[in-house]
Amino acid sequence: MGVCSTSTGAAQGTCTASGQICVPAPEGQTASASGVCIYQQGDTSCPSGSYSQRFVASDSIDDTRGCTCACAPPACPTDGYVQGYTSLNCAGTPATTFAADAGCAIGHNPNGSISFEYFPTHGTWNGTCAVSASGPDGGVSLDAAHAMTFCCVP
Repeated sequence: MGVCSTSTGAAQGTCTASGQICVPAPEGQTASASGVCIYQQGDTSCPSGSYSQRFVASDSIDDTRGCTCACAPPACPTDGYVQGYTSLNCAGTPATTFAADAGCAIGHNPNGSISFEYFPTHGTWNGTCAVSASGPDGGVSLDAAHAMTFCCVP
């Protein structure tokens, strides 16, 4: 992008540098008056010289925002236990209680128990899944294919 102009505002002749376009200055002003702008389609650089204040606008954005989230493997309690009962339906007072990680002995009937109930913990446990990675990712930027660059005199 380039610009050259005459002090009278009339576009005359061709510009001396390649890639420049000769444009008239606004009526009653010189081309280097503060606030005068030139523009070009795309996200481009401004020409050296008076038009050094650069603004880029677009009617579209590239939105790559997202969110990642992962959970660690579920954690199980370590204080599980088993209660044995002398009834068929685990009713009444337990005849025995032992740790869930205790070994089983085939043919061993603790205190005459005939039904057993497992408890995952002595406390309250609703299951847990600790977050191992989370947070936003990506970003938002102007869509360069739909951008317009404005170069202004400060």
